[in-house]
Amino acid sequence: MDPETKNEEPLEEIHEVPLDEINISHDNVRRSNATKDLDELAASIKTHGLLQPIILIGEFGKPPYELISGQRRYLAHEKLRRRKIRAVFAASDLSKTEAVVP
Repeated sequence: MDPETKNEEPLEEIHEVPLDEINISHDNVRRSNATKDLDELAASIKTHGLLQPIILIGEFGKPPYELISGQRRYLAHEKLRRRKIRAVFAASDLSKTEAVVP
């Protein structure tokens, strides 16, 4: 193993999560225009798939979950009548702000 990559944290595990188990956070940063260009985003997801998973708070397998990043991607999946969406779970010890700020 390369010494430089030895201490890197592993990538987050991506899960397929049912849309009906997800609630949009009241703290969501997108307060307006959440549906702006939604048709275009839905068409892109239909053609290319979801390129970046949404971010949830909660423990996988114990819904409901709270959506903290990816509201438009979530809404596009609803528009496409998809039942599930790819998601990662923020570390439980992070605040909501820390979870969405790189």
